[in-house]
Amino acid sequence: DWYGAVPGTSLEEDASSSSKAMSALWYEYCNSELPASGDACPQDGSRLQDFDVLCMCDSNAQWYYDTDSHKLDVESKLRDLVAGYRSVLFLGVSMGGFAALSYAHLADTVAVFGPQTDLTRSHLRPGFKPECLVAASRHLQDNVHRALCRGTRIEYHVAMEDH
Repeated sequence: DWYGAVPGTSLEEDASSSSKAMSALWYEYCNSELPASGDACPQDGSRLQDFDVLCMCDSNAQWYYDTDSHKLDVESKLRDLVAGYRSVLFLGVSMGGFAALSYAHLADTVAVFGPQTDLTRSHLRPGFKPECLVAASRHLQDNVHRALCRGTRIEYHVAMEDH
């Protein structure tokens, strides 16, 4: 029981709390037995021999996009980071999905869930000038095209909501 493993939590207390669920999953992951470096992986792929995870958070809420007033330089930083990897996956939700798609040309696989793709029409969006919203959306579109041309696999997941 992942919930019971995290001190001070129980499934019965708050089954809808995603933050508690994520804490429980992270706790379980951190306390699970991982293969030692150099251990061989079974041929069935049941365990990964080696992988890295990089989590990013755009605390400026500018959708991981450079503006005249604030340069993040995400693309060159990601380009430098991914250069040493044989396989790269970008994963993102909402604003993070926008980022994953915006830099899709740097990855082998991209999986997005409910991504924002057109900032001129998005319900939530950065406080950019209108022309910058257009430029950011165009940047995403151009780089998705580049990604597809280089063979990047893109999985795009959305839900349909009736209100």
